[in-house]
Amino acid sequence: MTSWLPPEADEWGGRPVARTIGGAGPRQRIAVTANVVSMTLRGQPCRVLDARVDDGTGRLILRWLGRAAVAGVSCDARLRIEGTVLSSRGELVVLNPLYEVRPPGA
Repeated sequence: MTSWLPPEADEWGGRPVARTIGGAGPRQRIAVTANVVSMTLRGQPCRVLDARVDDGTGRLILRWLGRAAVAGVSCDARLRIEGTVLSSRGELVVLNPLYEVRPPGA
């Protein structure tokens, strides 16, 4: 994906777009703004960076494969996120999401 959904888009590919983490489910497109609450780096030599985010309605994991760091993503960062939600071990996950760092309070 190379572009953002328009802010008024209610669906993507014929499916509804979740605008909150609490309203998201597997195989659904999500477009939310959330805060990073924790980060975990796993694996050697194949790295996986997880950032757990919370938007007040729920939490999900942003997962970047093959990355030790992602520009602008750190604990307490506020991110605008877009991607497709997956379910992994009972948790919601978005692989290699499109993201934008937002100023606090935005």
